[in-house]
Amino acid sequence: SGSFVVRHSAGVTRFSRATRGIRHELDVFVDVEDPVKYSPLTPTNDGETARRLSLFAYNDWVLGPPRESQAGHVITTYEVKSGTILARNAYSDDFTSRVAFAHASEAPRSATGDRLSFLGRNGSMRRPAALRHMTLEPQFGAGLDPCAVLHVTVVLNPGERRRFVFLLGQGTDSDHVERLIARHRTVDAAEVALEKVQASWNTTLE
Repeated sequence: SGSFVVRHSAGVTRFSRATRGIRHELDVFVDVEDPVKYSPLTPTNDGETARRLSLFAYNDWVLGPPRESQAGHVITTYEVKSGTILARNAYSDDFTSRVAFAHASEAPRSATGDRLSFLGRNGSMRRPAALRHMTLEPQFGAGLDPCAVLHVTVVLNPGERRRFVFLLGQGTDSDHVERLIARHRTVDAAEVALEKVQASWNTTLE
């Protein structure tokens, strides 16, 4: 239910939707300098009662050329303290030391690195099985169908608007990942980054 409006502009795409008394906007863009993709999400409660929402950020890991056997080489871990999912592909010829990451500006309620755990045996992206449960099953490691799912919960009072940021990126090593997250993890950082992206594209197109 509800209608989607998608706006493509130079450097950023915005997805808007209103359904069941909840309005949201999702911006997607890449940082001008760092290997980080921002996905700021802004839900608004247009209803007359408080709403408890679950927000899910889902990404499949590839970390290599598009081969069917590639997924089995990806190893995921979860850092509970920072709420970050990390992924590595030690079998990659050129990027063995690289560390990919998924991070949320708010501490996740739960997370998983297994696609089957999120979708379910007979589930799909249209109706993931995990949405019927209170939390995600924390599956991480090797030999999985690797993905990154971060689950954040929020209570919105009538008329309340909140802003969250989901990050996806890759560092040259673990230390670089920590620096990238520290630099980009906040809502304020996302707003500054978006201004720089738009300014950069304006300069290019002019």
